[in-house]
Amino acid sequence: MQKDLDEELTKHKGNEDEIKRLEKQHKKGTDELHVYPSEDLSDAQALEKANSEVSKELAKFDREDVQLQEKKKHKLQKQKKLQKTVQTVSSSRFSDLL
Repeated sequence: MQKDLDEELTKHKGNEDEIKRLEKQHKKGTDELHVYPSEDLSDAQALEKANSEVSKELAKFDREDVQLQEKKKHKLQKQKKLQKTVQTVSSSRFSDLL
């Protein structure tokens, strides 16, 4: 009976070591991602919360990008109008000289 118990403990010892290694790896990964689940949240809820925060930040950057693109488009249109005006004025002055 003791022999069987010792065999089972030996089998599970490898699993315990693997679990500890995986837990260390997981902790290292969460430290790198700055994901710190609070005491009252499950891992899934903590990941969901972190995902939500990242999604909000991405949406903010997308809005800023769209605003900048619209400003760029407006400035380019304004530049084209001014160039056309300059050409018109230049050509009219040239024709006045003739």
